[in-house]
Amino acid sequence: RTADVLSDAVDACEKLIDSYEVDVINLSIGACNRGKYDANSRLLDQLVKSTRVPIVVASGNAKINENSADKYMNQFALAPNVIAVGGVDSSGTEQSASGAYTLGTYSLYKENSGVINRPDICAPGTVQIYGYSKYGTSFAAPHITGTIVQMMSRNSNFKDKPEVVKAALMASASYDGGTSMTYAGNGTISNYEGAGVVDAGFCYK
Repeated sequence: RTADVLSDAVDACEKLIDSYEVDVINLSIGACNRGKYDANSRLLDQLVKSTRVPIVVASGNAKINENSADKYMNQFALAPNVIAVGGVDSSGTEQSASGAYTLGTYSLYKENSGVINRPDICAPGTVQIYGYSKYGTSFAAPHITGTIVQMMSRNSNFKDKPEVVKAALMASASYDGGTSMTYAGNGTISNYEGAGVVDAGFCYK
């Protein structure tokens, strides 16, 4: 894909905000710039900052034949002002149970040196559709977008506050929520899953 096509995606987000006055946007883009923050990342960052509308971005999916060590996120998910979402698979047990979630093998998470740690948060990325199992961060991101809509419907003060929305989402995630990943640094943010798996009920309350 060319930069023009990607900038068109940003233009479309701007039109949604200007023409339809949306309160939150869900964006899923298959492009990847190998973990680099670029001009398109900057455009999306500026849009969130200027409009105060939260934009939820799927981190991207690994190709079937892609080197498992090459998990670079797409450039839109690298924008610090957006809410970048990775995908996890559920074991079918309670969220607090050991091994409740594992990072989806498809979920991209790597970023180049100097880029802020991503993703921000994860959500279930595998769904059943007409008897077929489908997976991807494009299924995970709408969980986060729907959670934001619920938050805003209960408390309109969340509108126009993308930083507060992101902070609340990340605070909802249980750091010991049964994931199989090892957390980095002080044990609160993962290099793979960010803050962990969203707790929509916590956010709504």
